[in-house]
Amino acid sequence: MLLYDDSQQDLVVDDFMHLGTLDDDLSEADAILWIGISFEQSASAELFREVSRSLRECGRQDVLQVLVNPDVDSYWNVVTAVSDIDELNFAVVHEKSDSVLEEWLLDLRRPSRSDQ
Repeated sequence: MLLYDDSQQDLVVDDFMHLGTLDDDLSEADAILWIGISFEQSASAELFREVSRSLRECGRQDVLQVLVNPDVDSYWNVVTAVSDIDELNFAVVHEKSDSVLEEWLLDLRRPSRSDQ
């Protein structure tokens, strides 16, 4: 989790470029959610490039990355910041995160057809 302009952000992470666990985390990730990120700041676009590079290096470019943001400009911002987005498993949901996350959590709690 990365926070911008939060008074306690260093309690979460010091600096994304120094995340020693990024490659380890990405090697086990089922999905990556970019929630509410506009990609207007170069730091967020750089983090997206770093995550995508790490996924490619560990052979996991098939991991789904989802941008959840109701602002349609956020998609344009990330597409113009990253040259190889077509090579990634990338999806966009143009809705507010609270409704999307609530729906996803409800889906996770529902028994699958194979469990019934």
